[in-house]
Amino acid sequence: MVLVKNTNWDAKTDPVRSQYVDQMNISFNVQYEDSTKSLLANTGADQTGISFNNSVDAGNIAAVLGGDAAVKARTVAGYQPYVGQVNINQSHAALKDKAVREAIAYALPITPIVRAFGGSSAAEVAGGFISPTVSGYDAAFDPWARRRTPAVTRSRPRRC
Repeated sequence: MVLVKNTNWDAKTDPVRSQYVDQMNISFNVQYEDSTKSLLANTGADQTGISFNNSVDAGNIAAVLGGDAAVKARTVAGYQPYVGQVNINQSHAALKDKAVREAIAYALPITPIVRAFGGSSAAEVAGGFISPTVSGYDAAFDPWARRRTPAVTRSRPRRC
């Protein structure tokens, strides 16, 4: 998608905003590895490139956080306002059962999932769907104890 300046915009009628760029080229569905390599290249159009929501590709974390001070200076680290999740496709009959879905939540190997995203430099286990940047976040909320003990897989608790 290409966005261009509005030729009808007039600074006299809009004193709050400014028109800084002539054009924005927006690409969708760019893979993490490709966007990371473009940002690391820092040449041509990539010098003014940004990523709205792609994380750094796990294979390039060392290059981004490593020795190049110029790359690290262009890096933003911290919580984002959303939380990634693993979804369960409930179209299979067995997965319509809430107890089966809970058993999967208990049994998921969380540590390898975090490692696949690049380890602790790129991800951490969340207790729920609300990021620490959003009102209502509760650090104590951890219904499956995944934050406290992410490496432990559990069997589903028995019902009394």
